[in-house]
Amino acid sequence: MYTKFFLGLTASLGLLVASCGGKVQNPHTDTQTSGTIKVTSDDSYEFLVDSEVYTFMQLNPDAKIIPSYKPEPDVFADLLKDSARVIFANRDLNPSEKAFFDSIGITPQTTLIGYDAIAFIVNKENLDTNLTQGHIQMIFKGALTNWKQINKKSGLGDLQVVFDNPNSGNARYFKEKFALAKFPANVQAAKSSRDVIKYVEENKNAIGVIGVNLISDQDDSTSMRFLQNTRVVYFSDAQDTALNHEFFPPLAGHVALKEYPFWRNIYMIKREPYLGLGTGFVNFCYYDKGQDIIKLMG
Repeated sequence: MYTKFFLGLTASLGLLVASCGGKVQNPHTDTQTSGTIKVTSDDSYEFLVDSEVYTFMQLNPDAKIIPSYKPEPDVFADLLKDSARVIFANRDLNPSEKAFFDSIGITPQTTLIGYDAIAFIVNKENLDTNLTQGHIQMIFKGALTNWKQINKKSGLGDLQVVFDNPNSGNARYFKEKFALAKFPANVQAAKSSRDVIKYVEENKNAIGVIGVNLISDQDDSTSMRFLQNTRVVYFSDAQDTALNHEFFPPLAGHVALKEYPFWRNIYMIKREPYLGLGTGFVNFCYYDKGQDIIKLMG
């Protein structure tokens, strides 16, 4: 979806004066539409980033962007140690990360490219797909541990919550939102978002936490397969656990209107101090064609 933020272009710092003859040389081999760079993304944005990278390279055949998908701490570590020119994340740089870049004389550029939602999925046998924000808060605080506490008629047993990774941006989001020092014992971590979906497909008591872009593209066969084997939970923003509210799916319109409670920003952060391929890729994702992909991903 479109953002209202203006994307400023980074000034090029790449011109050096040669020692002989005073000729100006550019030491960088990439341009905004050519060259090779690496980008790293939070695991929950895999489908979105794959789509942006594929389309950008189709339009710019001289460009090669190599994406990788990791837990949030590793994403920012790649940016700090210059293993990735650009990262995708759902938070901005923190004070210590900004201080590091200040110490090496680089000013990273953070660009808001859209809004994302965290989706909850349950097993096909689970019919309790309307929950409130209050339910999730009680689950993460350990006060709600059995499906019968939500619905007395439920034939299910003890709740099992599954994240993509213990250090993922999804896990951090809920720790910060509900001021949690740690999760209760029934909150587990898989290795990836795909593993979360597989676990929920195979365990009827499970509720999985994933990025919505994994299940929101109706033109993608993988997304549709995931939806065929799980149910998506609808949410009310209510703090209580009453089931007399209006409930909303994690779709673009409800995220834009903040009717779906678990939304967040999507950032691209670039450490490139000149007009190179990283700049070209960020601009692509920010403007029309890249935004069309974000809308398509829901």
